[in-house]
Amino acid sequence: MDLDAKERTFLDDNFKLYGGAWAGGLTELGKSFEIAASKTSKTFDLRFTTRGPERVTFPLTVTKPEGRMTGESPLLPDGPALDAAGLVRVDESLRLTKELWLIERNNDELLVKDTTRGLEALRLDHSLDSRRLGDVGVLYLREDDSSSDLFCVATNLTRGEIIAARWVDLPANASRLLDPKTVDFLDGALKKYGDFGVYGDVTEGIRALARIENFELQIHDGDGVHRISLRPKDGHGHFLYFDVDATTGRIDGCIAGH
Repeated sequence: MDLDAKERTFLDDNFKLYGGAWAGGLTELGKSFEIAASKTSKTFDLRFTTRGPERVTFPLTVTKPEGRMTGESPLLPDGPALDAAGLVRVDESLRLTKELWLIERNNDELLVKDTTRGLEALRLDHSLDSRRLGDVGVLYLREDDSSSDLFCVATNLTRGEIIAARWVDLPANASRLLDPKTVDFLDGALKKYGDFGVYGDVTEGIRALARIENFELQIHDGDGVHRISLRPKDGHGHFLYFDVDATTGRIDGCIAGH
């Protein structure tokens, strides 16, 4: 990235004016994106490419000296679309996986998406593009509203394994795929340590809790812990907050209330 210290400072200070998601500047953005920059006498022209397997690029223009920022629609990577055999392979992988455990992009809410119908389960009301990037097949889905975030699903075509699924945006959001091992770990931890006595009981496990329609379940990764909150969506009833040790599965710091 061909920017000198003064130019980086200008961009970092300007990003801070656009809210907390931008506050970390180029350094923080660089953790989630590969950043390419060019410049003219009037603009900085930046390209942010996701570091995940989907490799989506977000172009951004920043004017000098006003600092006005203008984004463009995200660009899919160069490469061929999945052929019929590749799409069949992805469809089979989704059906075998049966469900995707997703952390939503806005508030860390858990969303379990049924994929037993394969591609059909994802394509409802969505436009679909695809790319074959080496041994990875990526689906790019967007709701009919062109301003909606891009949802990407990546499959290792050799192993027939879903390796990533998330919404991509600039700045990066917190959405991600919970892998089956993590789901099994959390399910076992709640079953073993989830009896809080008079404060509540989650020993049915996370798989059962995720299927209770009126519950909002959030999972946020902290320093060596999975922070979990459980509350009724309609506001009637009590909430639970607790930490699951990411190594031992022990639960600590349970808070309950109304």
